Amino acid sequence: MFHEQIFRLASKAIHQILIMRSKIEKILIPTDFSACADVALAQATALARLFQAELHVLHVLTSQKDDPYSLAYRLPDWQTLLHSQQERCAEKMMALLGGMESDGLEIEKHFPLASAPAPAILEFASQQSIDLIVMGTHGRRGFRRFLAGSVAEEVVRLAPCPVLTVGETTTPLRHDWPGRITVPIDFSGPSRIALRAAKELAAGNPAKKDTTLDLVYVFEQQVDLNPVNPLDGWTAEVSFPQIARQVEEAIAKFNRETGGPETHCNIEVLEGRAAETIAQHAKASEADLIMIATRGLTGVQHFLLGSVAERVLRVASCPVLTLRGADTTTDP
Repeated sequence: MFHEQIFRLASKAIHQILIMRSKIEKILIPTDFSACADVALAQATALARLFQAELHVLHVLTSQKDDPYSLAYRLPDWQTLLHSQQERCAEKMMALLGGMESDGLEIEKHFPLASAPAPAILEFASQQSIDLIVMGTHGRRGFRRFLAGSVAEEVVRLAPCPVLTVGETTTPLRHDWPGRITVPIDFSGPSRIALRAAKELAAGNPAKKDTTLDLVYVFEQQVDLNPVNPLDGWTAEVSFPQIARQVEEAIAKFNRETGGPETHCNIEVLEGRAAETIAQHAKASEADLIMIATRGLTGVQHFLLGSVAERVLRVASCPVLTLRGADTTTDP
């Protein structure tokens, strides 16, 4: 049953990548008019030109009117306030997009009203059959992130299509095909999905140039909860070089069993904190892209375990392409 589920999810991810290789028709760029959203807009417009795709620019107008305890509900002129907010956002959007529409780019602007941005973005992407979401991430950490959360992370976790995230200081994805892709491996179903999808993406290089995949495993020196752990039986007396050799062999086998097109792959086994080490390796190797699948955790499970994918997109210096790697579950 588990393998059937992984095969089904992998098929969805590969289908998403095959769409990217052939034709992206609709790109969604949510914006909150921040600096990182501007970087994401530049990336999205470049991809829209590359694929001759429609560019949907969306700003969510947040309102708590549906909450009976909200101040908005008690203000008799809330509609006047909302209209004023819509006008200001439209003006910002016009200034932001400048002469892009006259440059031949097909752009549609959207201002949905919702109580929170992420659900509105996800609903729009699903209803409009969006092929790719491009969005900025503020990279919040620590207590600030605990309080504010992250719209990008919620979208990444639940989106029905691939999500390309970029930070304010991110080096943009090149307008041709990525020449080097970092693929984190932890021997889970989602990492197999990301690996197979990366191989499919590499095989679709329109310039017919080789794309190198760096398969990266990070040993965190802690109990690994992964049921498919290649380090079973490891003891403290075993040296890291010995562990690394075992893991390299396991990754090579994992790669063979994943199937897909033949692709040039490097295997790296590193020590450190998973997300930070992955991001550092991608930067040092000058990777164009990090490709990872999210586990789709929600509720208490997500609160306790978090997601390496989400932590990677906060610290990466290159774009991160995230795929839906698992069905979402909600804790009671």
